[in-house]
Amino acid sequence: MNKYKYWFWAVLCMVSIIFSAGAAEDKRSVLALFNFKSGAINETNVHVLLEMPLNRLGMVVDYHDINDTSYPDPAGYRGVVVWFADNVSDYGKEYYAFLHRVLDSGGRIVLMNGPGIEQTVSDEPYNEDISGLLKRLGIVEGGLGFSNNPFTIKVEKLQQAAFGFEIAEAAESPVYRDYRITGDSLEAWMGVTRSDVADSQAVVVAVGSTGGFISDAGMVLRYIDDPVWGVLWDLNPFVFLSKALAVETLLKPDVTTANGNRVAFIHVDGDGSSNMTQDVGATPQPSTKVLREKVLERYPFPASISAIAYLLTPEGAGNPVFVDEFKKIMALPQIQAASHTYSHPMIWSSHILGYKIPGYTFDPSMETVGSIEMIKELALPPGKEIDLLLWSGDCQPMEGALAALDSVGFQNLNGGNARVDALYQGICHISSLSIKVGAFRQCYAMAGNEYLYTNSWTENYGGFVQVLDTFKNTEKPRYIPVNVYYHLYVTERQAGLKALTTIYDWCAKQDFCWLHADEYTRSVQGFFSARTGKLTTDAYYIEDYSGLHTVRLDAESRSVDMLKSSNILGYTHFDGDLYIALAAGERAEIYLTSAESPAIYLKNSTALVRNTQVTAKSVKGEVRLYNPGFIAFAGGEGHVEFKLDGHKIEPLKNADGAFPLPQGTGEWQVFEAQQR
Repeated sequence: MNKYKYWFWAVLCMVSIIFSAGAAEDKRSVLALFNFKSGAINETNVHVLLEMPLNRLGMVVDYHDINDTSYPDPAGYRGVVVWFADNVSDYGKEYYAFLHRVLDSGGRIVLMNGPGIEQTVSDEPYNEDISGLLKRLGIVEGGLGFSNNPFTIKVEKLQQAAFGFEIAEAAESPVYRDYRITGDSLEAWMGVTRSDVADSQAVVVAVGSTGGFISDAGMVLRYIDDPVWGVLWDLNPFVFLSKALAVETLLKPDVTTANGNRVAFIHVDGDGSSNMTQDVGATPQPSTKVLREKVLERYPFPASISAIAYLLTPEGAGNPVFVDEFKKIMALPQIQAASHTYSHPMIWSSHILGYKIPGYTFDPSMETVGSIEMIKELALPPGKEIDLLLWSGDCQPMEGALAALDSVGFQNLNGGNARVDALYQGICHISSLSIKVGAFRQCYAMAGNEYLYTNSWTENYGGFVQVLDTFKNTEKPRYIPVNVYYHLYVTERQAGLKALTTIYDWCAKQDFCWLHADEYTRSVQGFFSARTGKLTTDAYYIEDYSGLHTVRLDAESRSVDMLKSSNILGYTHFDGDLYIALAAGERAEIYLTSAESPAIYLKNSTALVRNTQVTAKSVKGEVRLYNPGFIAFAGGEGHVEFKLDGHKIEPLKNADGAFPLPQGTGEWQVFEAQQR
């Protein structure tokens, strides 16, 4: 028996080694080319219009300026995306040579508006370079040229399911360019013909093994100015990019969800810590006192609240009562401290400060790490830590400010924002997860604050309640987490207070999984650090995922085999996709099954869990208690018995496998779900 045992384990180890060696890592990075002479990264079409869809598809976007002809090695990228503001550059030769190297390395090319660079600054065309690249992609340009005569042009959508995303038709004035598909590397999704000439069938949108091609972006999306500037897509950018980059079946890191529920977090900028109420109550009082008494003490949601460090000093505060009120807020158990800088820079690149401080000149280290250390010393109770910086003003810090935070492991947040409602139409108003600033990443906020809804806090003081439209409009599909983001001054007005409590009341009725803001930013870090891949056709892995809570498989109806999988807490299906909850660790493996999991698993929870142990019949660990909520389990056979801190908890009525979680103060309590 011992001999057979030995051979069994030897064979098992060999099989494991073979699978590990054959597991191919997904290429998750996409290189976006841009022309710095036309604008910085945050002004590019890719950052404004494509990076959010690419992030949702699990992609990490890097940028390269075409004026720098020392291109990176394309072998490290899944593909290259090109969408220039204009088609002019004197570096076209180098550009086309690089794109050939991309194809040589097996990468894909996505051209969003024709071939990209078409002429030099002095109007010299790149005809041979263009035709050479297009030929390799599977396209040739015929001799019929360009036409914008709407009476002769007919547009045909050959892949109907990929269109009608936000509007039914994009092109108000269709255009014709004579691009033809050659070979079988590309498939036409949209075509165009001319009635004034024969044999004029040309392609507008094509997708295939070499990438994706759009002859004219104006044919697939429409720029609008009414009611505000925006872009509305006819072509579904998620479907197009997913196919062009071949990411349909990839395992996708996802920051919108934790433990099966939509993530929610609150962060507050420190502006207004010295403000008095205007119309709240019979007499003026500190707006922070109203915030504490009417909101923070009533709603136990975890929240990250910041101070402008200078305003905590005797010179900055003016009256010690304001500092005392901020200290009372910091003493609340659900409140995490954050910094909103030292002097509140308004325009970071120009060193324009919000507060003129005698003897002080702009210092990126003082604004970041220095302000955090000051707040800890001046306002925090013993034992409470601070590691989060909320950007101020234009929220466009320089690399040095981010480097200072990174050097001590502190987090950062702000900029970006999202707003999707009747006024701000379309996904163009949803930001990406971050922006790269030199070697570092600035993490974006996920929703707009009251300043954007009140004409810079000058009117309509209750307008912030409209943020609920954004939260509702980004749930299916789940584009972003819920981010309640406001300033300390919001409660100086009765309408502002009412709007805020309305938002909190709505949140209290939802099944969110609540995080602190720095836990959200750490999940974003995990998104960027994660390495994913396939073990088999039905199995995946993820490594180096740090603070990430969830991975997603799109259009996946199967379940997770909890007996075979490792470092997995559970899973849930939502809106046609499979969301898989990760346990902490260096590596997780996911095995799919066409049946329900044979073992018990965590289905969803409104609270974070940690230190978990998952077996065939039990899930044990610790759960963090803040606001009242629930935790639910599924899978296996038999009913579930749940204990919290050693006490048996009765299940919720009409909710199989779900159990109530009581309100807490952020403590971690031991739980055990056991199948009987």
